[in-house]
Amino acid sequence: MHKKMMAVSQRLAEFEKSGTGHKKKLNIARDRLYAGQCNCPYWHGVFGGLYLPHIRQAIYANLVEAESILIELSGQKENQIHISDFDADGHDEIRVSSPDLTAVFKPSRGGTLVELSINKLAFSITDTLTRRKEGYHLKLDEAVAPGESAKTSSIHDLVLAKEKGLKELLIEDWYLKRCFIDHFFNGQVDFEAFRSGEFREDGDFVLEAYQYTLDEQSGDLILSRDGHLWKPDGLIELRLLKRFGFDAGSGRVRVTYEISSPKGEPVEVVFGIENNFNLQAGHAPDRYVLIDHERPGDSYLDTSAVHTDVRSFAVADEARNIGLAFESDRPAEIWQLPIFTVSLSEGGFEKVYQGTTFVNCYRLKLSEEPTELSLALLTGSLSDVRQAMRSISTVSR
Repeated sequence: MHKKMMAVSQRLAEFEKSGTGHKKKLNIARDRLYAGQCNCPYWHGVFGGLYLPHIRQAIYANLVEAESILIELSGQKENQIHISDFDADGHDEIRVSSPDLTAVFKPSRGGTLVELSINKLAFSITDTLTRRKEGYHLKLDEAVAPGESAKTSSIHDLVLAKEKGLKELLIEDWYLKRCFIDHFFNGQVDFEAFRSGEFREDGDFVLEAYQYTLDEQSGDLILSRDGHLWKPDGLIELRLLKRFGFDAGSGRVRVTYEISSPKGEPVEVVFGIENNFNLQAGHAPDRYVLIDHERPGDSYLDTSAVHTDVRSFAVADEARNIGLAFESDRPAEIWQLPIFTVSLSEGGFEKVYQGTTFVNCYRLKLSEEPTELSLALLTGSLSDVRQAMRSISTVSR
């Protein structure tokens, strides 16, 4: 969020320096930039700070709107790709922008998609929060939940919790909870193990670096890694390539995976593609999940579920007319689980919904010949996403 703010600020300064006019719209862009610099969600204060997703969303909305104005004024119609050290960590990131979307990829960390904003709707769908340890979590054992008696005689020492069972939600993530995270799960990993956050990977693809190239003819971004699987009998070489294509004039991202065992050593794997999205309001009736175009009985965004033999899932936000869908050319088992953080504010410990995790799990038999997966991520207004999927069912509440 901070680095996006800095990038928008720099782009606005360069635009103003060019002296191309458009003073009225530039003033609006500057106003949105300044609103996006409000300090509240950039740090953790006693009133919630960065742990409050509605405040982060407001910041992103202003920054995305400011950027959209600058894209419009520049006359940009097609995709533009910028390679720079976007987050100032010493490694290049790849930034793809268009009037429809802005996407930021991080090759140095698993080739993940770390930001995806819908420019026309001024909304970031990847504004999730990675769960981390806080020093005050040590006080959770002393917290008094509603209906419990205090363990201290002094009100000055009283630690409150807004509900029971918060300690069970204390999970520390060891990687950034964003999109297109490539897992090769150990054979013992199931939904419950993944949900605990303590699970084993057979592969070295989540945190390690990917190489990147740009296809000059198609404009696609290609990320690849020559890595390994850690098996009891030793290492198995594995090659993974993922290609991202952005269809200009739409909110569609085409994704193709190619996975192979270069030395021809056959191996069976459980391959998982993890994506994390945040449309907020995890337990609201007007925000829900669709599985293969159908709304399940428990469709809330904060639901934990395993969906079998699935080709697509979608997330609908009727309140803001925002939608996203993820399609696959072959069926998968999909793990759906909410991201909850436990933070301490002036009212005590509280649980906050920070988004939903979806993992597409495929059982693959790999060989020297690449195994291909064709996927698509669709984003935009709810009506546009429904039309793009052609037959998403409209299920009444």
